[in-house]
Amino acid sequence: MRLFRRGGITPYVQDFFHSLENLKGKVVVDLPAGSGKMSRFLRDLGATVEPYDLYPEFFKVDGLTCRFADLETKLPIPDSHADYVLFQEGMEHLPDQL
Repeated sequence: MRLFRRGGITPYVQDFFHSLENLKGKVVVDLPAGSGKMSRFLRDLGATVEPYDLYPEFFKVDGLTCRFADLETKLPIPDSHADYVLFQEGMEHLPDQL
């Protein structure tokens, strides 16, 4: 049984962000950012993207700096800082998902 169309969940997430009126001037935290595919996509939509990852050295988007963040500790992000938080492909890596 296939739950997602070709491309996994990414096209659905992209559709959601496309459906928003305007991301220009909006802060989007991408956590975990991985190689930066979604960070690049969000930046291209006009968002101010702040990528974080446990392994920021794997991030590959020119013009953006990925900062270190460990999902099992307090995040280095102030409360009420972002307009959106993208938490894609991260939950399954946490030992205590609750």
